[in-house]
Amino acid sequence: MITMCCRDKLALSAKDAFEEERIQMHKLALSIVPLLQGISLLHAGTEFLLTKKGVETASWPDSINTAIDWSPKTKNKEIFEYVKALIKLRKEHPRFPDDFCETDLSGNHFWNTKQEGVIAYSLNGY
Repeated sequence: MITMCCRDKLALSAKDAFEEERIQMHKLALSIVPLLQGISLLHAGTEFLLTKKGVETASWPDSINTAIDWSPKTKNKEIFEYVKALIKLRKEHPRFPDDFCETDLSGNHFWNTKQEGVIAYSLNGY
C-alpha cells in the first residue's frame, strides 16, 4: 500500500491539473476532516501544503519523516488560514462534538442544490 501526504498524492493522481486546481482539491480534502462529527485529525503540515517530496511513508528517511519544513507556511498562508477557520467553526458549532457515539444525528439534512459540485447540509437546524 502506498501512503503519501495529501499534496504528493494529488500531484501524482492529478498530474494534468494546474497547481491552482490541485490547491483547490487540497482545500476540499482539508474541509472533510474538520467537518465530520467525532474525533478529527489532520496530518502535521497538511494545513500549509507540506510535501514529503513524493516519498512513500514506509520509506521516509529521517530527513523527511521526523522534520517539518516550515517554509511553505509563509507561501501558503491562505491555506493555513482556511484550515484555521474550519477548526474555529468546529470548536464553536454545537454539532461537532468529539464523542460521535453520543451525538443525535436525527436532525441532519442534506439539501439538493441542483448545482454540480456543491454540497449543502444542515446540522439539526443549524
